[in-house]
Amino acid sequence: MHPRNSLPFALLVFVTFNLSCFLKKFTKNLQSLTLHIHLAEIIKKNTEKVSFQELWHTERNILEGESCYEALEDLTNDETVNVYRYLRLLCLQSLTSGGLKAAKFEAIRRDVIQTFG
Repeated sequence: MHPRNSLPFALLVFVTFNLSCFLKKFTKNLQSLTLHIHLAEIIKKNTEKVSFQELWHTERNILEGESCYEALEDLTNDETVNVYRYLRLLCLQSLTSGGLKAAKFEAIRRDVIQTFG
């Protein structure tokens, strides 16, 4: 009887093939898991920052219907604030409060031009 026709050889081929498939899937899943852990660490690092928490708190207050013009005015006095982040909050405030009143708009416009140029 030829060794390739024997049951143990067929079993060995079967096990080797399945082990190879398992290792390929395992390697792919391990790479995906490593990527997800790395992303979670980056997200955690950024969300623990005080600046992120203050921004999130302000956004939440705006969405809950509070007027946050004072917080927006404080941000125009902070030179470390990103102009796009400020404008996003301003747009959110405008959308949730039915627009900006003309007097408030002029004051904000003046502050924005003075702070951000």
